[in-house]
Amino acid sequence: TRESRDIDIAVEGISPEDFFKYYGDLMLKLSKPIDVIDLSGRSKFIELIQQEGVLLYG
Repeated sequence: TRESRDIDIAVEGISPEDFFKYYGDLMLKLSKPIDVIDLSGRSKFIELIQQEGVLLYG
């Protein structure tokens, strides 16, 4: 199996202030680089995440 180089997480329903706090907390606690995507916007990328992503909690 191929080990991923980073962690990708998409979130929604978080205020901008909480989003950046959450992002910062994750960056400090995880040993891998992390990308956090806010799903409240609209783009083809967000549509792809909503269709293909794996729901972890919701």
